[in-house]
Amino acid sequence: MAALVRAVWRNEAGPVEACSNLRRMMGQQRLTRKIATGFGPEVLLVSKSGTVPGGVSNDVGVVAFPDGRRYAIAVFTRSLTPGAPTRGDVLGTAARVALDHLRVEVTSRSR
Repeated sequence: MAALVRAVWRNEAGPVEACSNLRRMMGQQRLTRKIATGFGPEVLLVSKSGTVPGGVSNDVGVVAFPDGRRYAIAVFTRSLTPGAPTRGDVLGTAARVALDHLRVEVTSRSR
């Protein structure tokens, strides 16, 4: 899913107009309780979340940091308790930890 989102942001997933429309629709997502919970207000996020009965909770999107770097991210979870939803902050924490690690890797390679 992260590769798909990346392709959409680069206009490589289909016609430019279709990619643009998808980015616009994702930007209209109002339920930002998942990945967004891992980041402060200085970080811009465009995402689409989903929940499946039985405890599956997902969120995919693009996280844009103040330094101009953007990252496609996808977090998929399944509750350990059947039927119980995964708390949104779990997805946000997983996203932040993953991107913190990736940002350190990218910074160290560019030196």
